[in-house]
Amino acid sequence: MRKVSVIIPFYQHVDWLTEAVESVLQQNYDNIETIVINDGSSEDISDFLERFKGKIIYEMKANGGPATARNRGIEIATGDFIAFLDSDDIWLPQKLFVQVKAMEMSNAIWSYCGYSTFGMGKSKIYNMTGEKCANIQRYYIPYIGTPCVMIRREYLVKHPECRFKPELRYGEDVYMWLMINAELPILAIPENLVKVRMRGTNAGKRARVQLQARGNIWKYRKTCREKLIDPFNIDFLFTLASELCVMENAIVINISHIIRSEKLLEFISKILFIVPWFMFKLDRVINRGNIILK
Repeated sequence: MRKVSVIIPFYQHVDWLTEAVESVLQQNYDNIETIVINDGSSEDISDFLERFKGKIIYEMKANGGPATARNRGIEIATGDFIAFLDSDDIWLPQKLFVQVKAMEMSNAIWSYCGYSTFGMGKSKIYNMTGEKCANIQRYYIPYIGTPCVMIRREYLVKHPECRFKPELRYGEDVYMWLMINAELPILAIPENLVKVRMRGTNAGKRARVQLQARGNIWKYRKTCREKLIDPFNIDFLFTLASELCVMENAIVINISHIIRSEKLLEFISKILFIVPWFMFKLDRVINRGNIILK
């Protein structure tokens, strides 16, 4: 049975971290290496460490953001596969078994699965199509949940440039997926195997974060060994929406030097994000086929 290294970055809410680790230990898959990287948290986690003593690999580092924590986990991982789990999310018991089996059968280098949300508001299901393996259009990459991804470690060892980008406070995971997807097709597994916790601070729910992430990713698109996004293969609507995010993010940054209220900055960001948001949504409808929102 192939070994799976599970990388969990942690910064706050040790109670949620406990649930996340428990969901890994309750997998119906035996050969697992669980790596918890503490990204400089000030919380007292002595009870957590005592509870999982001998069951996890634990390391603490200076705070540098989730990208640096995940990259450190990749460095020390020894498994055949690497899977990512955020400390506030949960895996269903069959997650690793289903995903490893699917990747073994298809010989895929990386894969992702569907997920559902829980916590705040109404639960939603983000489900994958029944495609066995498809080189999904790159503008669908932002909708892939990090806890849904599994990659063969051999590929990451051979490609050290494929890492989470620390310079991107938000969207560092999307950047990495774009780098890999520029070369390799991704296996879409049509099962919901992950539960993503929704809370008030979720990046995906904040307009200011969306402008920053989408704008920065678009600016960085040419910095890897191949173009992350080829402008000639991306439709005009998506390109225009991304360029708007770059410009509007710059506007918000300039305004933030004058306006100190986070609530007001978020309100302004929401107004600015209305047009690109609508364009991204329209683009998804036009090019629909890889992700289904129930």
